[in-house]
Amino acid sequence: MKNPIRFSNKNKQKLFIYHYYDNSMFQLCELSQNETTILNIPFYSHIAIKTGYDNGNYIIPAETIMETYIDKNYFIF
Repeated sequence: MKNPIRFSNKNKQKLFIYHYYDNSMFQLCELSQNETTILNIPFYSHIAIKTGYDNGNYIIPAETIMETYIDKNYFIF
């Protein structure tokens, strides 16, 4: 299952992409200030793009920028 999706981060901060499963979130990647292509995200998956901060040991999700179901193969932030 290769479903390449291109995310373009035009912000100066790092963004984090999470995949929602039933009652939990799974971090797919950390999105820096460049274009990144992520493979193997099934269409109609529920994802969230969030900012995050590092508390020293963990990256904790903060503000949600966008929640969507994957129905196209590119997103620009």
